[in-house]
Amino acid sequence: MMVPLPTPYPDEILSSWIIRSSLAHGTDPMGWSYGLWQDWRGWTRDIDRDVPPEILGKIARAVKLPVETIRAMTLKPLLLPFLGENAFRPTTGWDWVIPLGARNRIRSNG
Repeated sequence: MMVPLPTPYPDEILSSWIIRSSLAHGTDPMGWSYGLWQDWRGWTRDIDRDVPPEILGKIARAVKLPVETIRAMTLKPLLLPFLGENAFRPTTGWDWVIPLGARNRIRSNG
């Protein structure tokens, strides 16, 4: 019997939903997310900040949710009006958002 995906909570961030979904299916987030985006190394970047459009499409198709639902779980639609498009380059920091630090499997805050 297939376990249904958890419905995203209002204002839930993408990483939280992916982790919650993987645990609901009895697997770890790394393994479960591989089914969403295959070879893309999503956990080495801050997926809550922004996800490339082609990856949003892969995730949406895999979980059968609209792309806009997945995009709404990132910070981009919330912060874009305030920061502008240039703020969403991978190397651009935000003064008031603590960045995700990742090296191999070790995670830290900046």
